[in-house]
Amino acid sequence: MDKYKIRVKNRMIFDMIGAVVLLPVAVYVFIRYWNTEGVMSGTPIKDFFGGVINGIRGAVVIAFVVYLLILFVKNMLAFRNEEKLKKMYFEEYDERALAISEHSSRVTYNITIYIILVVCIITGLYNATISITLFVVWIFIFITRIITLGFYNNKI
Repeated sequence: MDKYKIRVKNRMIFDMIGAVVLLPVAVYVFIRYWNTEGVMSGTPIKDFFGGVINGIRGAVVIAFVVYLLILFVKNMLAFRNEEKLKKMYFEEYDERALAISEHSSRVTYNITIYIILVVCIITGLYNATISITLFVVWIFIFITRIITLGFYNNKI
C-alpha cells in the first residue's frame, strides 16, 4: 500500500503542476482573443467566429484545469484517509475492470485506425494536404502501437 500511496502523491503533484501551468494559458486566451466587441461594432463575421473559436479553446483549457483540480482534491482526500485509499486501490486494480478497459481500448484503436485511413482516402479526392496530414497521423499512431506492443511483449 506504501507504493500506491507514493503513486497517489505523485498524481497529486502532477495535477497541481498541470493546473498551475494551464490556468494562465486559459486566462490569456480568454483575455486576448475573446471577441465580444465584434458583435456590437459590426466586425466581419469571420473575425467574430475566430474570436468565438479561441474562446472555446480557452473554455476547454479551463475545463481541463477544473478536472485536474477535482482529481487533486479526490487524491488528497484518499491520501489522508486509509479506508478511501484502499477503496481507490481496489477500484483501480480490479481485474474485471482492467480486462474490460483493455478490450475496449483494443476495439477503439482498431475503429480509429480504420476511420482515419478511410477519411484519408476520401479527403485525397478533394484536398491533398489534408489527406497527407491524416496519413502522417495514421502512420504515427500505427508506429506508436507497434512500439508499445513490442515494449509490453518484452516486459511481460
